[in-house]
Amino acid sequence: MTNKMWDPLIIQSENLEKSRSIILVGFNQTGKSTLGFWLSDNLSLPYYHSGPAPKNTERVIENCKVQLDLIKTGYVLDRFTPLCNPAYNEVLIDESTCMDKITGLVSQKAHIIFCDTMSRPINKSKYTEEHFERICNHNKSIRENYKHALKGKPHIKYDWRVDSFEDILERVNVDL
Repeated sequence: MTNKMWDPLIIQSENLEKSRSIILVGFNQTGKSTLGFWLSDNLSLPYYHSGPAPKNTERVIENCKVQLDLIKTGYVLDRFTPLCNPAYNEVLIDESTCMDKITGLVSQKAHIIFCDTMSRPINKSKYTEEHFERICNHNKSIRENYKHALKGKPHIKYDWRVDSFEDILERVNVDL
């Protein structure tokens, strides 16, 4: 049984039309922002970074609503709360079920690119020591959470060590 707070987002997801939007998800430092800016320039789509993970359910729902509105109009979206939040955070079962349903619906309407690489994270100056330690300690579980959330959903895999921007653009352009 779903939590009633999620029903409007599920309905909003069901009513999405096929869009030119691209959603970038994946572990920290896998090239999401770099690829996102490049795709934004080359596809003439606005770029939006979703920011840090929301800390409470109300903020999660607010982020989802904003992101679904952006997907509807055509954006390159760096991070998507219904995919990223469960990958990084413990979520309640009803929240997880709702986020999975939203992700499944959205994956039929927009391109999801899973940015993944096996390289060790680099401590960027913006990371606190606590945040960087968490990333390093949970690297494998976060990656597995993403893979689990994307299983059975259409998506493109991107590894900056192997794939060129042009390769990804070609794979995305097939459906644009």
